[in-house]
Amino acid sequence: MVRLVDELVAFFPFGALEPIRDDLSLTYGRASILLVLYPVVGLLGSPGGVATDHVSRRVLASAGAAGYGAGFLIMAVGPGFASLVVGICLAGVASTVMIDATEVALSDLAADEDQLRALLGQQNVLSAVGSIGGPLILSATLGLGLGWRAAFAAAAALLFAYAAFLATQPLPPPHPAVDGDESVPFWAGLGAVGRDRRVWALGLVLLLLNPFDEPFLGFAIAYLDQHRGHSSAVATLLGGAVTIGGIAGAAAAGRVGRRLGDRTILTGGIVVATGVLLVAVGPWAVLQAAGAAIVGIGLYLVWVDLQARTLTIRPGQAGATGSLVDAISQPGALLPLAIGHLADRAGLPAAMVAFVVLAAALVAAATLIGTPAGGWPRNPGTPDPPPPPPSDP
Repeated sequence: MVRLVDELVAFFPFGALEPIRDDLSLTYGRASILLVLYPVVGLLGSPGGVATDHVSRRVLASAGAAGYGAGFLIMAVGPGFASLVVGICLAGVASTVMIDATEVALSDLAADEDQLRALLGQQNVLSAVGSIGGPLILSATLGLGLGWRAAFAAAAALLFAYAAFLATQPLPPPHPAVDGDESVPFWAGLGAVGRDRRVWALGLVLLLLNPFDEPFLGFAIAYLDQHRGHSSAVATLLGGAVTIGGIAGAAAAGRVGRRLGDRTILTGGIVVATGVLLVAVGPWAVLQAAGAAIVGIGLYLVWVDLQARTLTIRPGQAGATGSLVDAISQPGALLPLAIGHLADRAGLPAAMVAFVVLAAALVAAATLIGTPAGGWPRNPGTPDPPPPPPSDP
């Protein structure tokens, strides 16, 4: 449910950019600072993710939701640009704490990794529903003449209610990693996570995966509009197939992961690459739409399996592992910027070629962790498994 709540309100600062700019007489340059701050400051909430391995998840989750709501309330009632900056920074940090605490708790509630994949898949379906519902709610609020401040105040009320709900939930307590009979010290545990090659491999895959969400959708719509002869409405509809495919991929992720096991991320990367090629070179609209949907399917197959691995590869250190994986992936935010500059210089077809190359890089990175267990980089210091027992004569 946490992803549903987050996606319902996370769109508001983006969708309300124009009315905010008009109301406060901001230039586009100043207004765009809000769009940059919102995702970037989320990284500052990473210590909250690390804390989930040691501090009550219920306290962290409810405090994160309350802080998220306070951020929206500050934006709703604040008089000027400075209050928007303060509010959006608070919302970005608190949302990371809320999500990390609830998802680490979810990993403890799952009986095994297969059930965790299924639960994460369901959560991502709810996330997709929220990403559709958020724009609808904001559009309705603005259409009724209530203004963007009313929408932000409603978002704050929803988040405060969710914080109260989380405070009543019996989330599993933390269980720090142990070495023998003793708990691993905090800093020693962080060092062990940082030395684990599997964590870096997951971070690299996430770095290459992120551009295939909203950035790819934006470039694909522009490409289909400007270079494939579609009207803006048709191009937007074709590009929107990514969302439909994403819902299907999230819904199927549990079953697919159970069947493919260690090969899920590699398979999902190949699916993404196939979809990108169809969008780029497909001769008919139906193939381009199918390619967009295939990108969405592959995107969520990789994402759900990556989430499950991140939450389970280091027992007792799921929060620290997730925070480091997110940190490693942050430079990926520069990839769409580089592709945008390429599009300015060489045109949108060159940008689509760049996405094809990026998809190939994703497949290559997925081979690090998408092979059978023997090819998966081992945790440093992990002893080799015992040999199989001899068979009976």
